[in-house]
Amino acid sequence: MGAFCNQVTGMLRQTTVEPILFLYMFATFLEFPVSQDLIYTRVCLEKFSNSTYICDNLGNNTLKEEGDVVQKEASSWIMYNNVAYTVPAVISVTLFLGPWGDRLGRKIPMMLTIIGNMLLTVCNLIVSSHTDISIKYILIGKVINGMTGGFIGLMMSVYSYIGHISSSKNRTSRRRPPNVVVYLFLEVFVLVILMICTSGENDILLLYTKLPQFNWSQMRYGFFKAGENFGRGLAVLTLLPVLRYKFNTRDSILILFGLVSKATGLLLLGLATQTWQLYLVPVISVLQGFPSAGLRSSMSGLVDTTEQDPRANYTTFQEQDEPDNTEQTEQIQNTSQGMLH
Repeated sequence: MGAFCNQVTGMLRQTTVEPILFLYMFATFLEFPVSQDLIYTRVCLEKFSNSTYICDNLGNNTLKEEGDVVQKEASSWIMYNNVAYTVPAVISVTLFLGPWGDRLGRKIPMMLTIIGNMLLTVCNLIVSSHTDISIKYILIGKVINGMTGGFIGLMMSVYSYIGHISSSKNRTSRRRPPNVVVYLFLEVFVLVILMICTSGENDILLLYTKLPQFNWSQMRYGFFKAGENFGRGLAVLTLLPVLRYKFNTRDSILILFGLVSKATGLLLLGLATQTWQLYLVPVISVLQGFPSAGLRSSMSGLVDTTEQDPRANYTTFQEQDEPDNTEQTEQIQNTSQGMLH
């Protein structure tokens, strides 16, 4: 019993940013589908003069024309939402939070991102509780969240912080390849494509499940996303470490497993015509968390520890000292740190 307590105490002492990141991501994944449904509902109410009958029955074939109008308008507002958040976030992290964190540390940028997310939630609550307020005001919360860094700023701060405080014994090492720039470029390219696909899926999935052939409610969609996220997280926390450390599976193999799993899931999602087929998507794409963790771990091994900050800034948006010879080994972050994503 004493040994177990000592082990638990040791794990708690090694805990750094994990609770902050867990709570932030938990809140973000709760807010994301709810804000999309808020946009969908408010667009319908404004379009049809607060007609609750039409908005409650858009999934019926008799209201297909009205449903198409709401789908088109809601997708446009979701795009505006993304632009209102992404542009300020990229500018803020690149010009202010990144350099500021290099000089003053990562804790203050972390706190700013949390404050910005809280203000976003307050803005959404105000818009949802006052039906007389135009949907345009929902963009204010996104702009504020972007100006404080948002998800981009938090991930930049977290990965840079972990890269600075992790010790050599908690990292793996490998030889740096001679053509490191080519490897780094290709891995960043794969990560960008993966993030584009994931972002696109998240933006249209709610609207997709509201089509007449599915006609999902917000509750059913919430359970679907909860199951998908739970399965992905469970695979990353259990299966990934087993494959990586027990079977010595290379990062490249893990990345390929994840990409095939993700691509197959998206293919089934696009071809689905019935609800039961949608439920198979989280099962097939359960390994979709592998590529992000593997790519970030692999990219960390291609640069020196003094180059971690620029790499973290760049990769989070999708979110060099040269070696003396090819025999030089480079420290990289433990794959489990990549699992934070």
